[in-house]
Amino acid sequence: MVFARSTGSFSRIARTAALYLVIGVFLNVAVAWWSLNTSPRGIPLSGIHAVKPEWPRPAPIGWPACYHAVLSETASHEEMWAYSTPGTDHEMRTIACGRPFRSFGAWSFDQNDGKGERWSHLLETGVTLDRDQVRLPWHPLWPGFFLNTVLFGTASWALMQVPAAMLRRSRLNRGCCTNCNYNLAGLASNVSCPECGLPRMGKPNKRPT
Repeated sequence: MVFARSTGSFSRIARTAALYLVIGVFLNVAVAWWSLNTSPRGIPLSGIHAVKPEWPRPAPIGWPACYHAVLSETASHEEMWAYSTPGTDHEMRTIACGRPFRSFGAWSFDQNDGKGERWSHLLETGVTLDRDQVRLPWHPLWPGFFLNTVLFGTASWALMQVPAAMLRRSRLNRGCCTNCNYNLAGLASNVSCPECGLPRMGKPNKRPT
């Protein structure tokens, strides 16, 4: 009996944790995409500055070495552009977004096809809408994806507990069962609720005068 009860409690806790982790994932995606596409562009926190000249992602076969790379970082995201030697015309671009940690990223490869035209796999792990005005990267970045998911899931759980805690406190102050609102006035403190069987909480309640 005790084992079955503990197993049921564990199962209920596991379901609750899974539910709020799923909520955390959705909030993680929403915050990352919203902050990326609503933040002012062209106003970086640290300016656009040169970084170590290397491709931020594994380069396609046949690409030359990286010649120049720059990084722009804002509160909501960071973007990096890397270029090959002038004249070879290869470009790689990466995006990382998310708050408070970078949790999603995407990248693109761009090069001249030798005929005066350019081909591009823009946001290879994401979607662009409206001619690059709306960007939706979906490649998870670790550990930021995990940290943001846990943070948002925990915050959602905590917010959901506030109304329930206020309701339980209100019922307790009125001398009622915190679970089913049955009137417990006059019952001993060691007697469970006659309606639902929940053990008493707090001090014995007195009958109203």
